Amino acid sequence: MRKNIVLVVVLFLSFFVSAQKKDTIKILLNDLNTLETDSSKISINLELGWHYFSKNTDSSFYFYDEAYKLSKQFGLRKYEAEALFEIAINYELLNKYSRAIIKYNEALDIYLELNDKTKIAEINNYLGYSYASLFSENKALEFYLKSLNTYAEINDEDG
Repeated sequence: MRKNIVLVVVLFLSFFVSAQKKDTIKILLNDLNTLETDSSKISINLELGWHYFSKNTDSSFYFYDEAYKLSKQFGLRKYEAEALFEIAINYELLNKYSRAIIKYNEALDIYLELNDKTKIAEINNYLGYSYASLFSENKALEFYLKSLNTYAEINDEDG
C-alpha cells in the first residue's frame, strides 16, 4: 500500500513539473518574440537551450547557436563564450567528446581574453574530463592541473 502511495505522489509531481516546464518554455518563447534588447534575447535563447536539452537536443543546440550568433553579431563576448560553453556541455553529455573539446577551446579563448579565472578553471576541468573520456590521459592530466592551479590562484577551495 505504501509503495502505491509513493508511486502516485511521484507520478503527480513529475506531471506537475513537466507541465510547469512547458509553461516556462511558452513564456520564454513569447518573450523572445516581443523583446527588443539584444542581451535579453541572448539570455532567453540560453535559457531555452537549457530547458530543451533533456527533451530535444536539436532544439537545445538551435537555441544555443542562436545565442551564439546574436552575441557574436553584437560583440557581446561574455555571452558568446557562455553559448559556446553550453554547446560544448551538450556535446559532452552526448559523448561527442572531440566536438566538445573544440567548443570548450573556443569558449576558453574568449574567457582568457576576458580574464575570467573562474570560467577558465572550470573549462580546463571539463577539458580534462573530455580528454580522459577519449583515453588521452596525458592531455587530461594537463588540463586537470591547469584547472587546479587556476582554482588555487583565485583561492577557490571548492574548485
